[in-house]
Amino acid sequence: MTYFTDLQTKRRSIYALGKDIELSNQELIETIQGAVLNTPTAFNSQTSRVVILLDEESDAFWNEIAYSELQMPSGMRLLIQSLKK
Repeated sequence: MTYFTDLQTKRRSIYALGKDIELSNQELIETIQGAVLNTPTAFNSQTSRVVILLDEESDAFWNEIAYSELQMPSGMRLLIQSLKK
């Protein structure tokens, strides 16, 4: 088995995400940047962008923005989007 096919068979998506990670913030940022930089894109368009929020910024995002959006009914969300146009 080649190295590439070995990586393919062992690849897994991790869904149990949390705040307890073994990497430093800098190591985490470098890992994410490397993944974005080395991930192929259609026609080599390189259009991927990532926003990395750590610590208090992450908490503020999830507490103030994301949870309020998740609690809003989808019909209301669509109405607000159409009114903004």
